[in-house]
Amino acid sequence: MVANTAAMRPSLTRADLIARVDSNLDALRATGANVAVRSGEEAVEMAAEPLAARGVLVIEQGRFRVREAQRTKR
Repeated sequence: MVANTAAMRPSLTRADLIARVDSNLDALRATGANVAVRSGEEAVEMAAEPLAARGVLVIEQGRFRVREAQRTKR
């Protein structure tokens, strides 16, 4: 969800990414989805570094973006 949300824009601040993930989580919960995190902050905290280590996300100067090669695979 974190990488997918970050892919929606060229780059997002951490606060903007958390807000967008929160919105996505609310939409999922409204449909009865069972999600493993309680908040966008928790999701970003858990996923950002592992996704960056795998080369999916780039985190620089406080902004998050999906690596360009990942964007073209969609």
